[in-house]
Amino acid sequence: WEVYRHVLDILKNNNKVEKLYQDMAQLAFTFCIKYERKTEFRKLSDSVRNHLNLIIKHSHQANSINLNDPVSLQLHLDTRLYQLDCAITISLWQEAIKTINDIHS
Repeated sequence: WEVYRHVLDILKNNNKVEKLYQDMAQLAFTFCIKYERKTEFRKLSDSVRNHLNLIIKHSHQANSINLNDPVSLQLHLDTRLYQLDCAITISLWQEAIKTINDIHS
């Protein structure tokens, strides 16, 4: 779990490794489901949410992720939908609702 968290923190706002970030986030969600790590799933969801806020905040920097790019937006949306499926799978309804609100925003 800690390795996933650290890797996501390193990759969080760099457009050159954006796909890798999304893949690692989905692997981390899969890990939480496989080993029934509900607390870590909540922390991971908060981290992904915070990373998205940082992307928006630092969008003017070089190599930052551009959410106006359809490919970038689709990658983030796919990860959020996967997060929603995982939250439902392990019955974390509050996280599911937060994820739905994030997707809606």
